[in-house]
Amino acid sequence: MLRKRKIKLAVLFISLLTVILVLLSMALSSVSLNYVTELGNVAVATDIKNNENISTTLFKKIAYLSSKEYSNRFNEFNDVVVILAKQVKEEFSNSTNPKESDLNNHIKLERYKNKNLFVNTKDNINAIYWGKGTQGVPNSISQKMNSISGLIATHSNLFIKSLNITSIWVFAAENFAVIYPHRFFYNKQDTLNSIEKDYENYKKFYLKQKDIIGFQKTTTAFWIPPYIDIFSGNITISVYSPVLNSLGKPVAFVGIDLNFKKTVKNLLASNILTNEHSSPAAENIDDKYNGFIFVLNKNGHIIALPNKCYELFSLPKRTESRLHNLVLDSQNKLSDSNNPKVKKLSQKILKLGFGTANLNLNNQNYVISFSKIKFTDWSLCYVLNQNSFSRLASKTKVEITTSVKEMKERFASISLLFLILSIGLAVLVFNIFFLKPINRIRLGIKKMGYGDFDVNLEEGGTFEISELAMAFNYLGEELTNYMDSLKTEVKARQAVETEVSIASDLQKSILPKITNEFVNDNFSLFATLKPAKNISGDFYDFFYLTKNKIALLIADVSGKGIHAALFMSMSKALLKSYCFSEPDDPAKVLEKTNNYLCIDNEYKMFVTVFLAYYDIKTGELTYANAGHHGSLLVAGDGKNDNFGLLDNALLGFFPDLEFNTESRLLEKDDLIVMYTDGIIEAVSPANEEYGEKRLTDLIVTNRNLNIDEICSNVIDDVEIFEEGNRFDDITLIVLKRNR
Repeated sequence: MLRKRKIKLAVLFISLLTVILVLLSMALSSVSLNYVTELGNVAVATDIKNNENISTTLFKKIAYLSSKEYSNRFNEFNDVVVILAKQVKEEFSNSTNPKESDLNNHIKLERYKNKNLFVNTKDNINAIYWGKGTQGVPNSISQKMNSISGLIATHSNLFIKSLNITSIWVFAAENFAVIYPHRFFYNKQDTLNSIEKDYENYKKFYLKQKDIIGFQKTTTAFWIPPYIDIFSGNITISVYSPVLNSLGKPVAFVGIDLNFKKTVKNLLASNILTNEHSSPAAENIDDKYNGFIFVLNKNGHIIALPNKCYELFSLPKRTESRLHNLVLDSQNKLSDSNNPKVKKLSQKILKLGFGTANLNLNNQNYVISFSKIKFTDWSLCYVLNQNSFSRLASKTKVEITTSVKEMKERFASISLLFLILSIGLAVLVFNIFFLKPINRIRLGIKKMGYGDFDVNLEEGGTFEISELAMAFNYLGEELTNYMDSLKTEVKARQAVETEVSIASDLQKSILPKITNEFVNDNFSLFATLKPAKNISGDFYDFFYLTKNKIALLIADVSGKGIHAALFMSMSKALLKSYCFSEPDDPAKVLEKTNNYLCIDNEYKMFVTVFLAYYDIKTGELTYANAGHHGSLLVAGDGKNDNFGLLDNALLGFFPDLEFNTESRLLEKDDLIVMYTDGIIEAVSPANEEYGEKRLTDLIVTNRNLNIDEICSNVIDDVEIFEEGNRFDDITLIVLKRNR
C-alpha cells in the first residue's frame, strides 16, 4: 500500500511540472515565430530594394576574384617554365664536362627511315635530332639531349598535379628537340608520322616566335595563343621561356603545353552560373538566359559563348575557328553584333579590362561584370539577369510564410506528444530508480546462495541502493577473478590455434595441382611447396593463358598468420586475373597488381613475384620480376645461367611503378627452375648457407631425371643440409622443354 502511494505522488508531481514547462515553451515559441515572420518580411523588402546595387557589387567582385585566381594559375606555369629554362641552361653549361652520374642513357637515337632525322626509340621521352650531317648524332648533342631528358623526366609530377598539362619540351638552335608527352594525349607512332611530315614547320614555329608575338629581352616567359598542335592534333596553348647565351641571344626554348579544351572548361566552371558553353570544350547550352559566362581574347574574338546567346547578342551564326600563322582564332567577334549596345559593350570590355555594365536585351535587364586575365589577355565576363534576384526574393517570401505555418503545426504536435511521453516517463521513474534496483539485488543474493559467485549487479538507483549493490559486487569479486583469468587464457590459445588452422587451410586450397591438361609431350611441369611451419609465406601458380601459352609464377609474401594468408590469396587472385587481361606482357600484370595492393595497405604487407609466360610452340619464355631473386636455366648439355634479376621493386609498397619485361628462348631439354629464398638461404648447424652454387650443381647433376624426381632430390638435399633446423619455406617450380 505504501509503495503504490509513493508511485502516485511521484507521477503527479512530475506530470504537473511537465505541463507547466510545455505551456511555457509554447508561449515562447509563438512569440519567436512572430519575430521570425517580421524579420523575413523585412529581409525580402530589403532584398528587392537593394537588388541592383547588390548584384552589381557582387558580380564585379566575382569577376575580379575569378580573373585573379586564373591569373595566379597561369603565373604558376610562368614560374615553372622560367625555372626549367634556368635548369636547362645549367645542363647546357655542364654538358661539355658531364659528371659520371649524368651519363645515364635516358634516350637512344636511331635514324628514322634513312633520313637525316634521328628519333628516340625508348619509351616516355620523345627526342628528335634533325641535323644536316650523315654520320649520326654528334657526341656533344647526344650528351645535351641525355642531360635534358633526365631533367625533364624528373618533373613528371607536374602531370599529376595538373591534368591540363599535355607536354614539356625543349627546342634548341642546334637542331634537336626533347619532349616529355602526357600519356593521355600523345602516341609515339603518331608523333613520328607528324615529324616526318611537319618537322621543319615545327622547328620554325618555336624558334621564330619573336616574329609572331615579339621578343623582348626584359620578358622571361611568353604565352602563345591557341593553336593546333601538329603532333597531337589537339588545340593547345603554350608558355615558353628562352635560354640565352652569354651574348643574350636565344639558343633554346623551354615550354609547357596546356590542353586548351580543359583550360577553357575550367574557366567556365561556376557554382553560380550553370549554363553549358559553346567552345572547343563544350557544345550544348541551357535554353534560358538567367546567367551565363563568356570569354573574349585581346582582339575581341569569342573564345566561349553559349550557343543560344548568339541570338541574344544579335550575332551571326557561330562559325568554326580558323588558323592564322598556326594560331587558332575564332571567326566571330562580339563587335560583329547588329545591336549597337552589344558593340559598345565589346569596346568597353577591351578598353577598360575591368568593370561592370548594364545592358537591356529583349526587354530584359542584364548586369555584366568583366575582368582581364593576365598573361593570356583574355577577358572573363559574367552575365546575370537582374530579374532573377526579384524572383529569388519573392520565392524567399513564400518559403518563409510556408515555413512559419509548418513550424506552428509541427510545434503543436510535438508539444502534445511531449506531454503524453512525459506523463508516461514519470510513471517509469520510480520503477527504474527504486523497485528494479532492489529487485536486482534480491535476485543476485538468491543466485549467490546457489553458488554463482559471478553475479555482477548494476550499481544504479539512488545513492543508498547503489552503495548496497557495490558492496554486493565486491563480495564475489575475488572469487570470479581466478575464473576470468583462466577463461581469458583458454580463449587466447584457441584463437591462435584457429587462426593458424584457417591460414593453413586457405593456403593449401589456393595451390594448383598437376592435372591431365598439364601432361604434355611438348613440356614437363612440376611444382612443390614445403612449409617451415603450419603456414607458409610462399605460393605458386600455373595456368593456361591460351591454348599454346601457360603462365608460371612463384611468390613470397611478407609476414605470417591469417593476415598473410588473406594477402596471399588476394595477391594470387589479382595476378591470375590480370594475366588474362595482359596475356602478352607480364610487366603490365605486375604494375596493375602493385597499384591494387597499395590501396589501403594498413598492415604494410608486400609480396615478391617472378612471373613468366611460356610459349609452348616457340619455346619463348617472357618474364618480369618484382623484387624476387633470379631463376635458373640448365641446358641439356649441362650449361647453366642464373637470370631474371631486373632490379624492379616488390609489390604493395609504392604505387604507379613501372616494371621491365625480358625473354629467353628455350631449346630442347632445357630446364627452367624457379625457387624461393628458403632453398638458397637454408642454414646448416655450422651456420653455412646452402647457396646458389650448391643448388645449380645439384640440378645439373640430376638434369636427366624426371622433373618430379629433380624436385624431390632438391628438397631432400636441403633437409639433410639443415639437419632438421628448418627456418623458412621451400618452394620449387620446374619446367622442361621436351621437344
